Amino acid sequence: MFWRFAVSAILSVPFLSAQPHLEKEAVLGQALAEAVLRKTVPVDAASARDYAGRLADRLAPHLPPTGHPYRVAIVAHGDTPYEPKALPGGFVFVPAQLFLEAADAHEFAAMLAHAMAHVAARHGMSPAPAPDAVPKPMVYLGEIPGGMEAYEREADLLAVIALSAAGFDAGALSRYLERVRPDDARVARRINLLSGRPTRRPEPAVDDFVAARDAVRAALPPPPVRQPPSLYR
Repeated sequence: MFWRFAVSAILSVPFLSAQPHLEKEAVLGQALAEAVLRKTVPVDAASARDYAGRLADRLAPHLPPTGHPYRVAIVAHGDTPYEPKALPGGFVFVPAQLFLEAADAHEFAAMLAHAMAHVAARHGMSPAPAPDAVPKPMVYLGEIPGGMEAYEREADLLAVIALSAAGFDAGALSRYLERVRPDDARVARRINLLSGRPTRRPEPAVDDFVAARDAVRAALPPPPVRQPPSLYR
């Protein structure tokens, strides 16, 4: 699922005649990623970052091509603490809480695949102009009222296909969502659409997940100490 991007509802990169479509998308994604990093704290856990990157490399061939490599970062917190944030150009921010909430590598991979699917489907992006069309600025619309549930359903379907093809348990996506968002009617509808989809038998979970989770837990900054309010002026 997308994190809500609070800086602006619409961000754009002006058209430059020498700049191809994919390059403009990368520039836009970089600007959005820098804005995210100004609002959160990166988690300095190289082994966990490498682990997430390896999973992304394993999933990427089974998603629609984007023309960009996936770049995965781990951050201490975000607007949606249990799900990664996906941005144009292949940027994926994984909240530390996902490592702590996922029951195993399959659930972690499921949420990573879902975020990558948003990138692959170019959700929130203005349509690419046709070759003979008048060039226009590239616009990132973020969350579109009335359209997000359709985005989520498409990302779910792309994710379970990629998970199954990559040897993960595609049912892990439904299990994770049902556990962390049990009272969300929209999530319930998504889970219902996923039920009964044929999947291949998953391979054993990647056992590096536990080590990666421990590395994230050790690297998390301590919670802020709340001072009691003063009783006197």
